Amino acid sequence: MKVRVTESGLPLAGCRVMFAVRNSDGSYNPVASALTDDNGLVEMILGARVEGYYVAVEKLEGNWGRFVKVAFGEVKEIEFRKN
Repeated sequence: MKVRVTESGLPLAGCRVMFAVRNSDGSYNPVASALTDDNGLVEMILGARVEGYYVAVEKLEGNWGRFVKVAFGEVKEIEFRKN
C-alpha cells in the first residue's frame, strides 16, 4: 500500500502513518506504522489474508483516517490531504 500525506498541496514529511486491522469487537489493532519520507510518502507491504486496513495519520483515534479494502495482489494508493 502506498500512502501520501500532503498539506496545501505540498508533501508532509515526518508524519506517522498507522495501519490497523479491525477486531471482532469493532476496535482496531495496530499492525504497522512508518514515517513519511521527504515526498510525504510511505510504502508498506501488508499481509495478503486481510480484507482491509484502517489507515490513519498520527493516531488511530483522529479524524484523519479511513478503512481501505485491499484485494490479494493489489497495490492500493491513497492520499491524505490536510486543509
